[in-house]
Amino acid sequence: MEKRLTQLPVAFRRFILLTFVLIPLLGWAQVLDDNNPIIWESRVEELGNDEYLLIFSAEIAPEWHIFSQFTEEGGSMPSEFFFPDVDKAYSLVGKASESETVTEFSEVFEVNETFFLDRAEFQQKIKRLQPTVNQFKVELYYQICKEVCIPKTEVFTFS
Repeated sequence: MEKRLTQLPVAFRRFILLTFVLIPLLGWAQVLDDNNPIIWESRVEELGNDEYLLIFSAEIAPEWHIFSQFTEEGGSMPSEFFFPDVDKAYSLVGKASESETVTEFSEVFEVNETFFLDRAEFQQKIKRLQPTVNQFKVELYYQICKEVCIPKTEVFTFS
């Protein structure tokens, strides 16, 4: 058997080796489905003068949605950001902005609810108050919904 493997062309042997190495890695990729209906990414952009833009992006599985920060009171739980070190390490510059949303009347709550389908993006500008601060921690409380709503928490750390 050993002799036969050495008779195969070098390119083919490399292909087989790569196949066995890469196939297990494919299983680690995050896939959107009912077991994992949302994938979050975050990044920070330096704006100068100790100001930074924190960006939170979500890919949402088909038929699922999350609520805006600005959904009408009396309806489902809105997305809410918590900034543990605000006014100590940094200050907020304005309110968090959002990408495009959908607004529909909820028969259950009898109010208009505002939510995201497919993708969501939130942006918050901050100003660093202490030059020694190199990390910003942000917590997000929200619900992801299909037929039922699931409360979730995400913790983001920006460096």
